[in-house]
Amino acid sequence: GLQKKLSTSGRNTENLQDYVLKGPAAKAFQTPNAVLLIDEIDKAPREFPNDLLYALSHRKFVMPESGEVIEVSEENMPAIIITSNREQELPTAFKGRCVYHYIAFPEPEIMHDIVEKHFPNMNQDLQDRCISLFYQMRSIGLERAPATRELLSWIKYLKSFETAEALTRVKRVEGMGVLIKNQNDMEKIKSRLRN
Repeated sequence: GLQKKLSTSGRNTENLQDYVLKGPAAKAFQTPNAVLLIDEIDKAPREFPNDLLYALSHRKFVMPESGEVIEVSEENMPAIIITSNREQELPTAFKGRCVYHYIAFPEPEIMHDIVEKHFPNMNQDLQDRCISLFYQMRSIGLERAPATRELLSWIKYLKSFETAEALTRVKRVEGMGVLIKNQNDMEKIKSRLRN
C-alpha cells in the first residue's frame, strides 16, 4: 500500500529487471556476433578469472541484482578478447582455455606513427627527440619502464610550450615525473644524465 509507494518513490517494483542496467558482458551475451573486450584481466581480483571461466564454459551467468539468468547459445557466443599486462599470473586452467597472442612493444617507427595520430603536425625534431629519449629510458633497466601512455602525456605537457622551449625541456629532461613513476628509477636516470 502506501508504505510500499513511499519506499519506492511510487515506482512499480514488481519487475526489478526494469531497473537493472546491463553491462558489457550481458549485452554481448544477448547480441549475436558480438565482441567483448575484457581489458587488463590481471588487475582484477584473483577469483575473477575463475568466475569468468565458469561463465564462459557454461555460457551463462546470473545478474546478482535481479537473479536473471543471462544465457547464450554456442552459435551466438561472443568473441571474447582478454588483455593482460602480466602483473599477476593467471590460473593455469584459465590460460588453458585461451588462445595466446603476444603483442610486442612498438618499435620506434611504429611509435612515431602512434605519436603522429595523437599529435598531428607535431614538430619533427621535437617528436624525434622525445621518442629517442623515451627509448633510451626504456633500455636502461628501470624497475618500471615508461609506457606509451606516459610518452603521450609527456608530449602533451611539452606541447604546452613553444617549440624552442619544449626542445630545451626535452634536453634537460624536464617533466620527468610524467614519464617515470618510481623514485629509484628517477635516481637512476638523474645519475645517467650526470655522466
